[in-house]
Amino acid sequence: MPRTAPALARPGTGWPFVGRDAELDAVLAALTGPAELVGLDGEPGVGKTRLLRAAATELSRSGWDVAWLVGSHATATVPLAALGPLLAQPPRADAERGGLAVDAFAAGAAAILARTRVGRLALVLDDGHLLDPVSAALVEWAANDTEASVAVAARPNLPLPQPLARLRQERPDAWLELPLLRRDHVAAVLGAALDGPVDGVTVEYVWQTTSGNALFVRELVAAGRRSGALRQVHGVWCWHRGATPPPSLAGLMVRRLTALTPAARAALEVVACGEPLPPRVLGGLATADAIAELERDGLLTVDDTGAVRPAHPMVGEAVRAGVGPLRSRQVYGELAGAVLPRAADGSRAAGDGLRAADAGFHTADAGLRTAGAELRAATWAIAGDVDVPAELLLHAGWEALHRYDLPLAELLASRSARAGGGWPAEQLLAEVRRRQRRPDQVERLLATASDVRNPTAQRVRSAIIAAETLYWVQADIDRAATALSTVDSDPAGMAMQAMLALFDGRTGDALKTACAVLASPDVPTQVRLWLHTTATFAALCAGRYRQGSELAGAGIALAADAATPSPWVPHQLDWASCMALCGLGRLDEAAAAADRGYADGVRRQLPELAGGWAAFGGFVARIRGRLVRSTELYREGAALLGEHDPLRLGTVCLVDLAIALAQEGRPEAAQQALQAALDRLGDGVNRAIGAWIVQARAWIAFGSGQHRLAVRLALHSAAVAEAGGGYGTAMIGLHTAARFGAPELVCDRLERLVGVVDGPWAGMFWRHAVGLRDGDGRSLDAVAAEYAGVGAELLAAEAARAAAATHRRAGYVGSATMSAGRADAWLAACGNPASPTVPAELPSQLTGRERDVVNLAAAGWASRRIAEHLGLSVRTVDNHLGRAYRKLGVTGRRSIATSNPS
Repeated sequence: MPRTAPALARPGTGWPFVGRDAELDAVLAALTGPAELVGLDGEPGVGKTRLLRAAATELSRSGWDVAWLVGSHATATVPLAALGPLLAQPPRADAERGGLAVDAFAAGAAAILARTRVGRLALVLDDGHLLDPVSAALVEWAANDTEASVAVAARPNLPLPQPLARLRQERPDAWLELPLLRRDHVAAVLGAALDGPVDGVTVEYVWQTTSGNALFVRELVAAGRRSGALRQVHGVWCWHRGATPPPSLAGLMVRRLTALTPAARAALEVVACGEPLPPRVLGGLATADAIAELERDGLLTVDDTGAVRPAHPMVGEAVRAGVGPLRSRQVYGELAGAVLPRAADGSRAAGDGLRAADAGFHTADAGLRTAGAELRAATWAIAGDVDVPAELLLHAGWEALHRYDLPLAELLASRSARAGGGWPAEQLLAEVRRRQRRPDQVERLLATASDVRNPTAQRVRSAIIAAETLYWVQADIDRAATALSTVDSDPAGMAMQAMLALFDGRTGDALKTACAVLASPDVPTQVRLWLHTTATFAALCAGRYRQGSELAGAGIALAADAATPSPWVPHQLDWASCMALCGLGRLDEAAAAADRGYADGVRRQLPELAGGWAAFGGFVARIRGRLVRSTELYREGAALLGEHDPLRLGTVCLVDLAIALAQEGRPEAAQQALQAALDRLGDGVNRAIGAWIVQARAWIAFGSGQHRLAVRLALHSAAVAEAGGGYGTAMIGLHTAARFGAPELVCDRLERLVGVVDGPWAGMFWRHAVGLRDGDGRSLDAVAAEYAGVGAELLAAEAARAAAATHRRAGYVGSATMSAGRADAWLAACGNPASPTVPAELPSQLTGRERDVVNLAAAGWASRRIAEHLGLSVRTVDNHLGRAYRKLGVTGRRSIATSNPS
């Protein structure tokens, strides 16, 4: 049965009905087909009622008589109560029969038969497990012995009235299990309900929190909007980090927990507070009978890592919401006691805490020796009021900092310092204060810090923290350089000098310094990793893509072998590797890498990781000409990187978003994105993106019709980049000026860069500029094919359109037609953006079919081959060719072929 509306909303709610197309089709097919019966099983909130209402709406639109019936607790014993809407008047009670209506069944049957004589009748029954016995008997009779169609929804874990149970037993094929919403369904629901894009991390959070339960999704979104936890950033809906599901949502699960024994309830509290919990830890804190009871009731699950969790996230929320402060302290104390190492006398051990190199947890449970184990153990101990060694607090604090949880990192660092952590704890606290943009407190901490064990290392690290604070927080570039000059003989100090040079736009200096230090044999592994990151990005900005790829690969291998690598360095090197693939013209591989990285960040619920990959994915999409996808990814990247963005990557997203929007033919929107980037940049640091800001202004000017200004700005962006050694960026600026109409100004400069910049782009850009300067259609066709060969289809379309115009001016009509046809195909692959640098399509007298035939004929195809390819007769092909010859002013097939100078 065809449906007229693929997405429905319950009247008055506006909540979308999406993600159930297959189930809705199955229900409608069952009701309108020979079976005339369908049953729906599903847990509360899965969406049974919405599905039945959608089916009822579709049937009503098709002229069916639909009776909507609902069972309830209040009327479960009243004869014919659920089917009352079918009757003109309810049956009267007969006192001699104990108040039961002797004619109830007959009255209901008569009403059903009367309506089936008039038209197609559908009995749509919700909550069938609450049906009164008479109504249940009538439903069974209607399904088996009348022309009415019947749909019944019920709870699978509750008994059905005997007639319906018999119906299910006799006709099991008619019953469907309604599954939870898949992740893509949740994404569709969120996008429709919020009327806008939703970032992937938020979609994953909602899906994991609700397990795809439609009711929970709706309640979570409503609560998030009320509290402000769910809000728009740069046009993208995001769930605010740290916000928790509302108590009302957790309360939906409470009824499932009331029947637990005290021991099982206590065990579930341990799991809920400690999830994900290794089985051996749970086994030491709960009895086997309690664990078995929780498993029987379906309240526990084991995840992919072998850890134990509540079977549904809302079970955990409900349990935690119901644990009072005293019991909470007790549970967390038990958890901490189960994992914190002990000395031989039973006291808490100091030393290396929970690191994998140590004996670690006295339970010897390998399940907790994972990333984040120290953080979990320390937070359990604090919540349980258990003493924790200073060093464990320190390691946990660094883990919290790496996760950008600054309040928790501050708490752990402060406690470590009070527990005697000394300079290492003060160093961590200074790093936290820097990220919190509290420079005065950083200065006080560094002024009083003292490490008697290693004063040299403390002096170097203090200088680095001071320089980072001066640069990123106070935008005092000169004082930052002065701070680092005091440690310029130390590898770590030189590594930081190279990094700040990179961010300051001095690409050549950064690459030279980083490579020089990397060549030294006695550089600590952590410092070497920083150097690899800096050198890789510097090489890429310089257009040395092969060197950048090699440096990234070596850094990734080093990080894999390092005992304690900085958790973000491998990701930064992966980003750089993706960028190197772009520079080497391997766009498909770059796109695949960006997709994998983004999916990993979403799965792990790391906004910074997903946001970084969204940024690089947007970059790849823009190069390929997928501008709509590019703008989507850039907006998401900027939104995800909004709260914690120490490298200002979110600003880069907004700048490149402005370029993508301008390339899409939307200069006003591009100006808004650029202004947002400038507002976010604020203090003027990270001058490495200065050339890109100028390029964005150039694209906005060109899209606004200010072509001369656009050329000047494009040339200026190239000069800014080249002055710092950023030849790869300069190459793009020069090519942009050529595309804006000034190829004669840049051809020589691009030719010089061919010998400086690796990969295919410099050569293609130079040949493109020369073809534009010389009006050489054959060269433009060739470079269009080169662009298409690496996957840059918008550039290919741009060059092909320019070639078509050149051919037409020279009188090569057939060549112009072929070039225009190729441009159209490439533009279509990009979504037909209205890019201002793509020349307008040349007017043509040819129809679409005539153009197809002429293109193939010009390529040397015989009429019969063209006919077979296009599904036409040979005579029709020849007729098309004859009309095309007259319109093009040529004499025949040979004239079209010879008019093509290629």
